[in-house]
Amino acid sequence: MRNGVFVPAAVVRVAVGVLLTAAAATAVAGAPSLVRYMRIRAM
Repeated sequence: MRNGVFVPAAVVRVAVGVLLTAAAATAVAGAPSLVRYMRIRAM
């Protein structure tokens, strides 16, 4: 019973970690283009 509860919790935790990592990577990758876009808009 304990194992049946533990496995889904671990899967959810891993999935959340992967999503956060992907979001952070996307933000880091998109930051330069976003800054460039804002700079062009400011001019």
